[in-house]
Amino acid sequence: MSLEPDLYVHEMAVTAPPAEKIALQKAVQLCVQYLLDVQMALDAEVIAPFCFHNCMIFLSRPTGQLQVDIAVSEAVVLDYDIKSLHLNTRYVMNEMIAQAVRLYGSDGHQAFAMAFLFRDGCGLVKLEQAGGYAVNLIERVPVSLDYQVGFAV
Repeated sequence: MSLEPDLYVHEMAVTAPPAEKIALQKAVQLCVQYLLDVQMALDAEVIAPFCFHNCMIFLSRPTGQLQVDIAVSEAVVLDYDIKSLHLNTRYVMNEMIAQAVRLYGSDGHQAFAMAFLFRDGCGLVKLEQAGGYAVNLIERVPVSLDYQVGFAV
């Protein structure tokens, strides 16, 4: 009988069960219901971010109508605190645009929204209909919802 320790280590793959897949419309309804539950009102200044397994959804009301922006690319993590960006805001916003241009190009023919995660919030870069980029820094950590959003093809 050997007193040597067993040198073989058995690894077990631990996988989480796949997230339930829901339609985009249902995902937006869940987001709106969350806002109603916490009594959060959207206005021209407020953007509500929601994080799903495969996308981020941003709800806002810039003109009174509900606007839904969906970022389907993986969120880019930037190691900054939004609240401490006073002097560097323009630099960070330019970096966000540069990341979006690297991923989507600069020709402006492809509509997109791209999400960014910060230590204390998130950001959104999107191509506007009139051209140019809209950049939003949101001092709110996204609400995580344990679903995968299904997109129609």
